[in-house]
Amino acid sequence: MALAGLAIAGLAGCSTIRDSLGMNKTPPDEFTVMTQAPLVMPPDFTLRPPDNAAPPSRLTPPRQLAEQAVIGAPVGGTGGGADAGDPGETAFLREAGALNVNPNIREIVNSEFANLADRPKSFTDKLMFWHKEPPPGSVIDPTKEAARLRQNAATGQPVTAGDTPTIQHHSQGLLEGLF
Repeated sequence: MALAGLAIAGLAGCSTIRDSLGMNKTPPDEFTVMTQAPLVMPPDFTLRPPDNAAPPSRLTPPRQLAEQAVIGAPVGGTGGGADAGDPGETAFLREAGALNVNPNIREIVNSEFANLADRPKSFTDKLMFWHKEPPPGSVIDPTKEAARLRQNAATGQPVTAGDTPTIQHHSQGLLEGLF
């Protein structure tokens, strides 16, 4: 009897047993919860009812709801505090330099840091990252490979018949897999 009680107590710790017994909490997925638009009277009673397969037309798209939650913009607005008309937020953005941002900033940053990506490796980099870059594999011609597979299928041969591309792994050193 004590052994059966011990087994039941031990199984209660398993997550699958806890799920099947309903002991685990199952909160709702916060990304799938959406608020429903309120019911409104149609402006014209001669309108046809909407199709059941069509999405609801009065629901706010999730992207706009996310923008509202993150930026604090009104639903359907363009976002940002400068458009909201809040003088304190507008002054803060002006002092931070956020109202006069260069639209070509991505190109400027890429051009400034391109030389860092192309610089030769320092002694420290060579010491820390002592593995050599693996050579790029051979490129398979997709038209020739498709023709080979079609020919094998037409003649009833297995897919691996003929000049099949293979991946060859190099042998690891003594300490190579440890670090």
